[in-house]
Amino acid sequence: MEFIKDSSPEIKEKLVNDILTLFQVREREKEKDEMKDVWLMFLMDFRLNASEIFQAHKMALKRDLLDDKGNEIECLPMLSTNTTGKILKSYERYKFNDKKLEDGRELLKKILNPPPPEPTPEEKQKQREKLHGFCYFSQHVGTAKNNTN
Repeated sequence: MEFIKDSSPEIKEKLVNDILTLFQVREREKEKDEMKDVWLMFLMDFRLNASEIFQAHKMALKRDLLDDKGNEIECLPMLSTNTTGKILKSYERYKFNDKKLEDGRELLKKILNPPPPEPTPEEKQKQREKLHGFCYFSQHVGTAKNNTN
């Protein structure tokens, strides 16, 4: 995963354009010229890639992402480091909680569906004897059929 700070200028430019489009900024060129560099510098402190940053903004607009007090994040049609900070911090919390939830589900699956117990030495011996008998039977029956042909 390539963090935004390590991304190419083209990816950063595309991210700015995508966020401006997503937020329906009308004065796009003016807004972009005034805020782009400051906004991108602000993003460098986050350990997120361009698609995660876009996803976070999209979730905030859909009201799927809440701030640390459980409130919706107000999203204005502009590039704002304040709003972006709230969105990305909330997204980091969401990712962390989502990872913990997924880990919990995996643990619950293991508890509810444990692997079968390891056979005891006696059970292993019975399995070997059964397999040996099957192999012996198959070998002699196969030999007998071949001799009658």
